[in-house]
This record gives sequence, structure tokens and C-alpha cells, in this order.
Amino acid sequence: QWPFFYGASPFLSLIFMYFILIYHDELMPIITVFIMGLVADLLMSDIMGGRATAMMLLSYAMRMGILRLQQSEFMDLWLGFAMSCAAVTMFQLIVFSLINLAVPSLSPLLFQVGFTLILFPIGFVMMFSVQRLLQTMRLTR
Repeated sequence: QWPFFYGASPFLSLIFMYFILIYHDELMPIITVFIMGLVADLLMSDIMGGRATAMMLLSYAMRMGILRLQQSEFMDLWLGFAMSCAAVTMFQLIVFSLINLAVPSLSPLLFQVGFTLILFPIGFVMMFSVQRLLQTMRLTR
């Protein structure tokens, strides 16, 4: 973990998963989502399987409305991501509270969600630009 995040680093894997599920659903089978969640659990020193389970549930929910997401404007995507991020955070808060029998401090969680929401447009536009560049390179060959 980066020391300036104080244990509340942003959900970068969630931003990546959200983009890939919208534009390249075939590249993100459920086992990949699970492994990505486990790696995120290991990197962030979370309870093994907590983030992985949350990401799998989010993946199933997103696949139900994938056509709507693919045709949405950016602000709708950002709002959908905000709700998804809040849902993942609430799921983790509930699971961790039940396991530890105590409610953790909410300020790091709010910082984590807020910082993730601030980074979402930057990450999404960067991935979208790389996707367009690769499509352009493929068409010119």
C-alpha cells in the first residue's frame, strides 16, 4: 500500500473491471473477475475473498444491463459506477463488520470511495483512448 493513502487506496481494479465489462465483456469471464478480486485482496491486505465476492456479484449485476451501459452517456456511466462503488463498499463493510464483530472507522472508507470516484473519469478516458488507438492501428494495417 502507498503510505499517503493510509490504508484506503482507491478501487483501481473496480474501474478496470467496469470498463472491460462494458466494452469487452468476452475478455472478463467470472473466473477472471474472481482472480482479480483475490489479487486485490492480497495487495490491500483485506480478508481473502471479500473483495472477490463483491466484484463477482457486481459483475453478475452489470451483465444484466450491459446493453444499457454500452449505449449510455458518460455521466450515466459515472453515476452507475458511483452506485457500484458504493454497493461494493457497503458489501465489504457488512462482511467485515460481521466477521470482526465491530464496525470499522468510516472515514477511510469514505476517502476510498471519494478518491475512486475522482479517479474514475481519468482512468476511464485513458482506457477508452488506448482502445480507440488500438482499433485505429488495427484498421490501418
